[in-house]
Amino acid sequence: MKKTTLTASLTVLLITVTAVAQQVQRTLSFTLNGTPSSEKALVINGKTYIPASELRKLGISVTATKTTLTLTQSQSGGANGQEGTAGCSNQTLFNGLWRFTLTSDLKQESEYGDPIWVLEAEVRNASKQSSRLDFSGLQGVGFVYADGRVLSGEARDFSVDIPAGAASRGQFVSSRTSNPQDLKEQPVKLLLVWDENVRKNANVRFDLTCQK
Repeated sequence: MKKTTLTASLTVLLITVTAVAQQVQRTLSFTLNGTPSSEKALVINGKTYIPASELRKLGISVTATKTTLTLTQSQSGGANGQEGTAGCSNQTLFNGLWRFTLTSDLKQESEYGDPIWVLEAEVRNASKQSSRLDFSGLQGVGFVYADGRVLSGEARDFSVDIPAGAASRGQFVSSRTSNPQDLKEQPVKLLLVWDENVRKNANVRFDLTCQK
């Protein structure tokens, strides 16, 4: 287990609307691993506040006492872990709903002049009825680096109804980046984050550095 310490740039507090209404400078939309959140971040006196409930979606446990707020991220949670199904890049991984197979090595391409990371993939509907990947609880796509950094991404070309037992091909694509550090190194994991309200422990992690 490791404890995550909040910095001045991101402070999470249990606050009431009446206590901060006159101090709010602006509200911000934000995303979790590339997926837009329905909540809003508040900027108060130059600091940004987000609901603790949103951190829980990233696998971070949030507990509060009278004087202390503790954030705890287990080795099996968070962007570089998370409970669910894990395997090597050449394996087919099953999360109870879908079977995922990567059909290409990680490659770097250009989109509108900016570099992106791309993985070709096949997804197979393992349910007993027609379904769509983007309507079945997929909350976010992340390209994870060795140091734990996460570059958000998205699933592309999967926005179609896939009959039970059938498969469809598409891509998992990172967001565009011009950060030299993101381009100097390659991501080592692909992380697919699932909505626990749809299915618990359905996250999928591909280790891009191993094969079996």
